[in-house]
Amino acid sequence: MDGPADDLGFITVYPDGYASSWSNQDFSFTTTLIEQLQDGLAIDENRIYIAGHSKGAELTIALACLLASDLAGAAVVSATMSEENAQACQPARPFPILFVHGTEDQFYFWSGETGYLSMNQTVATWVTANDCVGDPAVETLPDLVNDSTLVQSRTYTDCAGGAEVMLYAIQGGGHRWPGVPGAPSDVLGHISMEISSVEILEFLARHRRVGG
Repeated sequence: MDGPADDLGFITVYPDGYASSWSNQDFSFTTTLIEQLQDGLAIDENRIYIAGHSKGAELTIALACLLASDLAGAAVVSATMSEENAQACQPARPFPILFVHGTEDQFYFWSGETGYLSMNQTVATWVTANDCVGDPAVETLPDLVNDSTLVQSRTYTDCAGGAEVMLYAIQGGGHRWPGVPGAPSDVLGHISMEISSVEILEFLARHRRVGG
């Protein structure tokens, strides 16, 4: 299914339906979709991105590991990296990736759990994969909205091939996509209105596929 172009010029393409797990069919679907986009639309082949939330974000991480040569960047919202994926992940090139995660996420715990890395370990895995050096630039964003959250960004820019690893750490945030109005939930937690999809798209827009 195709979505309308947004204010930054992105066209959103996504499959119908929802799956709680994935298989080789998901990877085949993604590669086939990329080929169809390249053949059927006047797109910039060096600006194909992937993003997801929760299970979709976990799949996004897996696709970033496997399809780094075909994609320009990825955004991962509310998921950490499985230990299995971390051990197997060997991206074909330095790969720009953004993480957005709430410290109070009760589905993918900030501190990790059995079978899953912590958020800090997840970021460190990609810092290593991208040969980033030095400490990240750290910024606490202005607290503009009374929503029980505060956002800190951590950005590694001194990485191989012009890649970048970035984290929006949402203090007090739950298992929610930021910037979407809604009430707090006992299960899903608080939504941060301090950032939104705009910041995610701005990150992606900074990057083109290397070699394109």
